[in-house]
Amino acid sequence: MLVLAIGGVLRHVIVPLEGVRPGDTVRLTYSWDCALGWGRLAAETPMSDLQAMARVPQPQPVTLEQLHQCICGPTSAERDSHLNFVALSCGIEPLGPMPCLTAHVPVETAFGPRPASAIRRGDLLRCLSGGLVPVLQVLRRTVPARGLWRPVQLRSPYLGLQQDVFVSPSQRLVVGGSEVEYLLGREHVALVAQDLLGGSVALRAEGGQSVPYFGFVLPEAQAVIVAGVPMQSVNIGRIRRKPPALRASLLAGLNRAHLPEHAPSPYPLLNAF
Repeated sequence: MLVLAIGGVLRHVIVPLEGVRPGDTVRLTYSWDCALGWGRLAAETPMSDLQAMARVPQPQPVTLEQLHQCICGPTSAERDSHLNFVALSCGIEPLGPMPCLTAHVPVETAFGPRPASAIRRGDLLRCLSGGLVPVLQVLRRTVPARGLWRPVQLRSPYLGLQQDVFVSPSQRLVVGGSEVEYLLGREHVALVAQDLLGGSVALRAEGGQSVPYFGFVLPEAQAVIVAGVPMQSVNIGRIRRKPPALRASLLAGLNRAHLPEHAPSPYPLLNAF
């Protein structure tokens, strides 16, 4: 819920985000363009892909000084203890499916491993099944290296990694083997990189004010091989059937007739426990 009282004008907006589980982290994004009389409040759960948006009619201008006081003011700002990140942007930030691989992560292609930043549309990536799949679109976004965007260092040789790699906390890995089959009754399951923190497998990356992330849209949402470990590609679901969500995403501007429809992942997602 967002309540804005500026210049004697009150705005009260509620985003009906359903399906949030206890312990989920929610990202709230308020965007506005006073010249166009347009505003939007969005709520997302980066780890479970829930999203909802609400329109903010005729938003009032907010000065940089007012925003600074709201966030950093010694007396006027009160922050909940669960708030872990807040930032300002001079542009309308995209919502929805996001890339999760850092630039130098080695992705297995038809001609061997290549850095994620060197992958281009049309390249063939090797997937978990051993087959090759073409890249339909390459997504890139640079974000602050803070909060839920601060990279996670996955350490080799854990999980079968051939080298240390840096990924977004929301990157999903696919794991299998006899232990997975015995404990969970599935050949493969998925887990989120952030949930590996707190032990020897994963560490919070240090350094850098911002980080560029890369991701790949494939004909089907599959697990591609990254440094020897399957990691899920960008799953865009049926976003092409949802014009408002498509316009708000990194895919905005693309011909939706050329976008694939992705089914839910076949790999059950483990919770943090």
